[in-house]
Amino acid sequence: SSGINAEYGRHPWFASHGFVSMRLEMRGSGASEGFYYGEYLKKEQSDCKEVLDYITQQLWSNGNVGMYGKSWGGFNGLQMGYILPDDSPLKTAISLYSTDNRYVEDIHYEGGCVIGGGMLFWAARMFAWNARPPPPRYFALREAWLAAWLQRLELSGKSWLTSWLQHQKIDDSYWKQGSIDEDYSRVRIPILAIGALEDGYTNAASRMGRFLNPESRVLVGPWCHDWPDVSTAGPLIDYLSLCLAWFSYHLKGAHAIPEDPCTAWPRFQLFVRNSFKPHDIYNLSKENTDKLGQFVEFDDWISRAHETYRSFDRKIGSESLLIDSMESPDEQDESVKELYFFSSGSNHTLTSDQPPDDSVAESVLVYSHPLQGAYCGVWSPFGQPHGYPGDQAISIANSLTFVSESLNGPLAMVGAGRCLIKLSCNSWARVYISVRVSDVDEDGAAGLLTRCQYDLNTLTPLQMDGDTRFYSLPMNFASHVFLAGHKIAISISPNAYPMMWPSSQPCELHMYPKDSRYLYQTAALDYMSQHTVNFDPPKPLLSIPKVIQEEPNDHDVGVEINQDTQGGVEYVYKDDTGCETLPTLGVTHQEVTREVYKVDREVLKPQASVSKRLTFHFKELPWGKEECVVTTHQSMEGDSEVYRTEEELTVEVGKEIIFKKKWQDVIPRHDL
Repeated sequence: SSGINAEYGRHPWFASHGFVSMRLEMRGSGASEGFYYGEYLKKEQSDCKEVLDYITQQLWSNGNVGMYGKSWGGFNGLQMGYILPDDSPLKTAISLYSTDNRYVEDIHYEGGCVIGGGMLFWAARMFAWNARPPPPRYFALREAWLAAWLQRLELSGKSWLTSWLQHQKIDDSYWKQGSIDEDYSRVRIPILAIGALEDGYTNAASRMGRFLNPESRVLVGPWCHDWPDVSTAGPLIDYLSLCLAWFSYHLKGAHAIPEDPCTAWPRFQLFVRNSFKPHDIYNLSKENTDKLGQFVEFDDWISRAHETYRSFDRKIGSESLLIDSMESPDEQDESVKELYFFSSGSNHTLTSDQPPDDSVAESVLVYSHPLQGAYCGVWSPFGQPHGYPGDQAISIANSLTFVSESLNGPLAMVGAGRCLIKLSCNSWARVYISVRVSDVDEDGAAGLLTRCQYDLNTLTPLQMDGDTRFYSLPMNFASHVFLAGHKIAISISPNAYPMMWPSSQPCELHMYPKDSRYLYQTAALDYMSQHTVNFDPPKPLLSIPKVIQEEPNDHDVGVEINQDTQGGVEYVYKDDTGCETLPTLGVTHQEVTREVYKVDREVLKPQASVSKRLTFHFKELPWGKEECVVTTHQSMEGDSEVYRTEEELTVEVGKEIIFKKKWQDVIPRHDL
């Protein structure tokens, strides 16, 4: 039932335009037989190849097949385009919210750091979802249904969390499986890659705009990890007509769409968002859509991106150059701008003009605080209000933060960014760093627009001198216009829990402001106003008949931040789907989730847990009714040496526990 609401409206619409639309349930999931043991396995891909071959053998098929999907389904389209030969029936794929590199950009690691709230959240979701019952209506006998379910629980019921924690390095073959950036040239089919500003996969969409074949196109909108026509962040677009134009051209031929063929679309289309109140983002799909921002076409995105990185390299200088002898900015290059860090006593500011050396403190402490990750949102929000980043004022107040003067006019950060930072540390055994850029309005509310996090030992310093190192830190993709009167804030810290799992290695970290700077890619406001793209609003979709039995409990939805008497912090995320009945499936279901992330005052001893309760009531079965409850609990903690995990799964049918199992694991962290 988890995906049927969206697909119930899409598949009939595609059929009405001459396409056969198929939804596949992977081996070991839903009503499919067999077992599966992780993400993007080779068996998953070989199964997909068999299905493609089956389709071409049907009388209703012209031999041309396209794939589309978001997240996991989006990965599948990219990966099949990567492994299949030129004569494959797969002619194109529309891939939403996917990645070209499973280690660099997925929900497990970022910058070599475990994504605290991301990895555990996703592991917990799949732990519970994989334990759901096979649809009983496909079984004639209750005994056969229970036997199939129990076998699945026994053989593939364990969570994937420990597998992810055991593979901590970027060059691990575990992550290379399913990563298309191993060789972009192998993806010969046209890809329509769609990304979202409120999603975790935005960098990947930008990279694919640079490196995929010339027939591919990229669209990055303002959405979350949900479809572009139903996202809770907007404005929303007519996603179905976009798919229709793409599939008609690539599966039926150019004659099928003589007007505005997708080959004429710009290489890269990007939503550039205006400043907004951070707590309002949940309502941005519904109100004042003309003030939210604009879609802009960048047909020269490849050359623009390459020139930006060449500009970064020129301004950084070669690796052999000392930082104080770096090249000055090229006044002819308008695509890259610089901000300088100024620090004097407790005054930390940003300026577009380089301050005199004698006016800047030699070094300042980059300190840790348990509130530096407050209201950071989740790595890939599915649309829940607490998933979006909230007001960053608390994080800003408890971090080393440099703030600009009020801007005299609008300022655009569009594309890539780099934080060039000189640091010293008393121990480089394991040093983490987080950099966050926020838009501060006249009232002091701060919206997060881009960030980065790194285990610095996974990066090669541009310069090393004793305990001092100089790094170039790539930032996440940005697409934002600051309004006049607003301020730019850049916060730097060794902690951003729960987004970044702590290093748990004490250290004293200092930054050298006069030798550091922030580079960002921009776009001229007049260029963007002259190259806007208009999308039609979404088409109304068929809605599957459903009866809401119980609305989500307000007490079970939202985020709480609690501080203890010793200075530690507890973050609590709560979600409740509510209870609804889907008459066509004969099921009533509900899912309640509680996530808790704790950390001590020194941010050295993190503890995290996720509990889920899934309930199912099945009616009109051959043998009557069934009531099922799946309960899961996962916890993760650690120190500088190990990760410790504990997982428990309980399944009840009626009032009887039919399955209960607990797993405990200790996983060494990579060498200090």
